[in-house]
Amino acid sequence: MVIGVDNIELRSEKARSVIGQIPPIIVRMGIAIMSIIIITFLLVSYFIKFDYIIKTTAYLEQKSDSITVIIKIPANEINKIKHGQKVILSFDNIPYLYNKKLVTEIISVPNVIDISSSGGYFFTKITLTNEILIENGSEFKISTKIELNAEILAGKTSFLERITEPLKSLNKI
Repeated sequence: MVIGVDNIELRSEKARSVIGQIPPIIVRMGIAIMSIIIITFLLVSYFIKFDYIIKTTAYLEQKSDSITVIIKIPANEINKIKHGQKVILSFDNIPYLYNKKLVTEIISVPNVIDISSSGGYFFTKITLTNEILIENGSEFKISTKIELNAEILAGKTSFLERITEPLKSLNKI
């Protein structure tokens, strides 16, 4: 007589229920480890700060002995702009002037927004003096109005602030 496999019960109902469960200690340890990882990430992202740079466009124009710089600031970044912040003007988009840079600073924060089909922008004006214009013993002379890349160093910010910033603006609505 052959006994079918269907008729053999290897374990009792109680044994199967114990085998099928994940031990509670493993569940608690998993939750604790995940919590520690999340808390560590939040602490590290709060304490490690990096430079917040606003990349924009600047226009240079020669006027008599000085050069006027008009910086185009996106409207959503204006609350980060303050008097005295450094502005780095780079000539990277002009042939043969790669790595040439001028460093100046914000003199006044604009309060009038210019709205067009391309977006909303604030424009601030800076006049470059001769001390700024001389770099490595050579002077700059601008023959036409030119467009440059500009970077405004808007201070230090943490990764956590950068993540929560959009949530704060949503909360104000």
